[in-house]
Amino acid sequence: MGRAMTELAGKRRDALVRTMWTNAAAAVGAEIEEISARLFEVRRNGSVARVFGVKTPFADPVSDALASEKRLAYELLSEAGISVPHRTSVSGPDDHLAYAFLEASPDACVAKPVCGGGGGRGVTASVRSSSQLTRAIRWARVFSQDVLVEREAEGDHYRFLVLDGEVLDVLRRLRPSVCGNGKSSIEELMVEEYERRMASDTTAGLKPFSVDLDCLFTLERQGLQLTSVPAAGQVVIVKGTSNISGPRECVTFRGPVAPAVIDEVRAAARVLGVRLAGVDVVSSDVSRPLGATGGVLLEVNSVPGLFHHYNVAEPESASPVAEKILEALLARSAA
Repeated sequence: MGRAMTELAGKRRDALVRTMWTNAAAAVGAEIEEISARLFEVRRNGSVARVFGVKTPFADPVSDALASEKRLAYELLSEAGISVPHRTSVSGPDDHLAYAFLEASPDACVAKPVCGGGGGRGVTASVRSSSQLTRAIRWARVFSQDVLVEREAEGDHYRFLVLDGEVLDVLRRLRPSVCGNGKSSIEELMVEEYERRMASDTTAGLKPFSVDLDCLFTLERQGLQLTSVPAAGQVVIVKGTSNISGPRECVTFRGPVAPAVIDEVRAAARVLGVRLAGVDVVSSDVSRPLGATGGVLLEVNSVPGLFHHYNVAEPESASPVAEKILEALLARSAA
């Protein structure tokens, strides 16, 4: 379960991105042309900007490589005083360090590839036992020989979209879940959600919904299995990561954010040299500093999925981030 949805979701994302840039160009008074598959050229008053899918000229190979190498990125962010997870990294015969780290951790850990993952691939949360860690490391190594093991932070996932120090938008992304009906097992409910996304012609069908280690361990942490039958109305979290959340779990966040949190988000993008960054934060209360809540800054994405900012529970209130990005690109071209 998942391959067919992945292929279909890719086509749907392409369509959403095409609509996103077309509407943004119209909003800023520019002309747009798809000069090749997914490659768009935007023109206004002699200024020209090009984008490829969600990739923009703001990204560069050096900052992209730095942000993608999670171990080095964490080290640089930590040196800058930014709140990042407690962690260790393992490679080859050094796996014993990971088991010692897990044993010393007060709660669950997350295993992820040091590089080469992306989009949540190879990431397993809710790791609490050595046997789970063995399986999680094996899965992460499908994408990278080097693996990070870090303490899992409690709270909601937030995505901050930052352009040259300006926060353009904030999303709150809840972990994927199913709602019980008193009859169906969790696995059956997940299959129903998968089929619903397959059949959808809306933005609800952008992400697969499949069983993996992250799902199994997240259920075990709650004392549940795929065969468990939740009571009617009971909401069950089925993933520790938020990457496959649908629009119902993703909202444009308008609540208060502590200035200290904004400062750390901006600093993270600046330290890694990422001009247009999707900065991921986990916090139980973003109206307070991360250090006060045990929150952490998880990752700086150098090519953020801009479509996430439109694929929200209330799309009519979504922030028009593509318009702001196009304005900046056209202004740069004019200069």
